Amino acid sequence: IMGGGRLMKDILKVVKLDFLSVMPYFTLKNIIIFILLGIFYSYLMEAAIAVFISGFIIGIIFSSYPFIVGDVSNLDSLYSLCGISRKNIVKGRYLTAVLLSSVSALLCFTLAVFMKFAFNFEGDISMLVMTIIYSVIFMIFVILIQYPFFFKLGYMKGKMVAKVSTIFMVVAVAVGISFSSRIADLFVENPKLLIQIVIPVTIVIVAISYIASKRLSLYFYEKRDF
Repeated sequence: IMGGGRLMKDILKVVKLDFLSVMPYFTLKNIIIFILLGIFYSYLMEAAIAVFISGFIIGIIFSSYPFIVGDVSNLDSLYSLCGISRKNIVKGRYLTAVLLSSVSALLCFTLAVFMKFAFNFEGDISMLVMTIIYSVIFMIFVILIQYPFFFKLGYMKGKMVAKVSTIFMVVAVAVGISFSSRIADLFVENPKLLIQIVIPVTIVIVAISYIASKRLSLYFYEKRDF
């Protein structure tokens, strides 16, 4: 029990330090940019859920900030001074990513609801709820691709891979939104497809990807010298 308490305490320390490193970037300017981008994408594509493109981009960018600050300020040494193992650092960083993705998606959901009623866009709240779930999944999936490279190379050397994967997933999200009404109709007509196949398969894919990504990150991180 004591070991479990120490584990959770160390992980929460990492999450706290990560959020402290990200907080300076939560400026009024960045918030306004986030809102304006969301409105722009939504109005351009005439779909409230297009707001999530903005949230996707912002969420991915912010999830990389702890690595940026780590490279500049040598946070890894600070973690070591706090007696936090590299294994717990990796676990904490992944938890930070999940939390940042969730916060970004929730903000997008709020803005999407506003856009839906302000411009009378098609689609119901249930579709927005499904979108927020898959928005978090998409963000986490990109992060799962990026993080092993960040833990192996640091942000400065691994950022090119991060940019390529982000662009690829943004395009995938945009394509998905363009077919969103057809996909929603398909699920309405055949809800068993969603419940029995789509959701379980998604959970399995994300779970396997999460485990594989975290193990790779730990493997690379333990071999780095600080």
